Amino acid sequence: MELENLVLVAEKFDEYEFTKGIFGCETEITKFYGFLRKRLDSNQGLLDSEKLSYYITQALRCNQIQLKKSMPDILDFFRRALTLPEGAGNHCGGLIFTKEELQQLAPLIAEHNLLGDRWTKEEILCPLFPKHFLTTLLIDYEEMRFGPMCKRRPMTKAGLVLETSEGKGGIIANLRSDISPNAETLFSGTVQRAERKSWSNDLRSAKLVLGKSRDGNWVIQASINVNEQRHIRDLWQSPMSFNCLNAPPMKPWQKLHNSAPKGRLKIVLEPNFPY
Repeated sequence: MELENLVLVAEKFDEYEFTKGIFGCETEITKFYGFLRKRLDSNQGLLDSEKLSYYITQALRCNQIQLKKSMPDILDFFRRALTLPEGAGNHCGGLIFTKEELQQLAPLIAEHNLLGDRWTKEEILCPLFPKHFLTTLLIDYEEMRFGPMCKRRPMTKAGLVLETSEGKGGIIANLRSDISPNAETLFSGTVQRAERKSWSNDLRSAKLVLGKSRDGNWVIQASINVNEQRHIRDLWQSPMSFNCLNAPPMKPWQKLHNSAPKGRLKIVLEPNFPY
């Protein structure tokens, strides 16, 4: 059963005080948000950004009828989604949310203190909270990745690393940064000579470009010469990375085309000064 239908049934059971029926719905709702939490913590991350608003809506409905069994798992999911994982892990914390989604989620954040004591209830319920929250979180995220000395220094080099299931891997391509005509930072380069055997023939000498796509997410593209014409192929995308303005996230990266080599991709960046 769809999540919204489970919540709808739970609302009806609550209206008629049918406790056993509510308990059955809560069991399934708890499983659903538990699955989301595991997905968030996995190497895949949350791939469907369009459904975040949907998840928030259902959580607010669950909170309104006070589903005691489900709410701890629901709150745990959003607490994790709003918080930067240690070591800039598998997702970008609250940067996966849009301003509109944060505004929608604000009552739940304030009521259940999902952000700890860093933000007051009054600040969270302020209309400017989403903007200030994302700005603060982006600074924290970049300092966590590159150190407090970074202070938004431009990144000059991006290493593409493919990891095996055992977590082993090496740099398969080094991309250098340049500035595009619209003033966005792009990284471009080619596959490492020693790694070309793991790539398809048409990609071994292709130009790789790391930058922002039309939807605002970071993407890695290959510029390929086919019959003396240049074609652009999307190889990987970092889902829900639209708030990472100055540098692409380390992970997750979603494979978009079968010609991209196997393995889990992550990005290693180097700033324009030594650590």
